[in-house]
Amino acid sequence: HSHDLINNIEGFTSVSYETFEPFSLRKFQYFLDNQISQNVFRAKGILWFMESERKHIFHLSGKRFSLDDEKWTKEKSNKIVLIGKNLDHQTIKNQLSSCRFNSD
Repeated sequence: HSHDLINNIEGFTSVSYETFEPFSLRKFQYFLDNQISQNVFRAKGILWFMESERKHIFHLSGKRFSLDDEKWTKEKSNKIVLIGKNLDHQTIKNQLSSCRFNSD
């Protein structure tokens, strides 16, 4: 993968996550408020929330994020990439998996 070029350069790395199950808006908000690593500097993605018929475009830079919406034109899914320093990939993927609507 081309994003692997930045991996391990001075500890910077990227984590990609994709699922074809919707997220729970409440669970994703909890992730942003309480779980996301302080070492994540940038994130972006396309998000599908069970509570919404719209596609959500997510951007995070530092502690600020935006969530814009538009109509779906392709198959619904969640795709998100997080970039930071010394990230625990498996922990982040587990946390994002916990955002799925039907997860416990």
